[in-house]
Amino acid sequence: MRITTKPYSHSGPADDNWLGQQLGNSTGIQTNYVVFDFNGCSSNGYYSFVYPVDAPVPGVTHNTGNTSYPVYPTGAPGIGYVVGIKDPKLGDWLSVKPPYQQVFPSPGTSGGGPQTSLGFSVEMKLIATDRLKTGSYTIPAKVVATMRAADKYYELIPGINDVRLWLNSTVVNVNATGCKVTPGTVLQTVSLPPANTAEFSGVGSSATQSARFSVAVDCDPDISVYATMTDATTPANTSDTLSLGQGSRADGIGLKLYKFGESTPVKFGPDSSGKNNINQWYVGKSSTGNRNITIPFVAQYVQTKPKIEAGKVEASSTITFSYQ
Repeated sequence: MRITTKPYSHSGPADDNWLGQQLGNSTGIQTNYVVFDFNGCSSNGYYSFVYPVDAPVPGVTHNTGNTSYPVYPTGAPGIGYVVGIKDPKLGDWLSVKPPYQQVFPSPGTSGGGPQTSLGFSVEMKLIATDRLKTGSYTIPAKVVATMRAADKYYELIPGINDVRLWLNSTVVNVNATGCKVTPGTVLQTVSLPPANTAEFSGVGSSATQSARFSVAVDCDPDISVYATMTDATTPANTSDTLSLGQGSRADGIGLKLYKFGESTPVKFGPDSSGKNNINQWYVGKSSTGNRNITIPFVAQYVQTKPKIEAGKVEASSTITFSYQ
């Protein structure tokens, strides 16, 4: 059984798609296709199952209606696929998910019993899994799942072989626009002046010492730039306080980063360029006449525990841009 998805072309910002979003109208479908015929066999079919071949892309799902689909890699950068299947007579679309999915009788339905044949509707879609990269990509034909029928004892039926489900080859063309980080702002060491423990008045208080730095990007025109700051020591940190690195000897101290001129510190999030990433914030939009976007920051000490132990303070943060 073979499915062909429609070709997809993209021209625009590299991160314009939500992770897990369908790419355009890149859908392929087979409706009510007879997969198993039990006439002449020693047993009728009672059950059918589908087993995916690939491992899902971590952290990415495609959600539509009441169904959540794991997304599988195509081999093309930033592009995955999902497979939906259903008995056209019983139930809604089911996601093909590991380790397997029972298709007939459809979960939650009263259908079942001996069948002389089993037919299914199958749908495949191309899905965004990461930033799109400029290029022309041919997604090769590949087996994406195996379908299997069983008798009432869940045993294989003599004469009924497994059926392979194929995704046919398709072409994806990408012309992705975006930005480049300005040389000199890629890797920076920011030095804060020393602070005395007596300058802090309790948890959440800050010393007056601070240090300024900036990051800049040069962009194609008409790019909406977003950014996420990530705590390199504790990547799961989503607070507004940068944790101390391994080289630190102080305790009870952290760092806050502010966009210059703002009183609310930046909150940290995962290192991802995905649209709507946790704690992602809008930076600005480039134009033909203004392709450079500069973000000035201020770093400042903050007390994080009731007791402070003096010593060396080191912390590390990264910034990930999203081009939308």
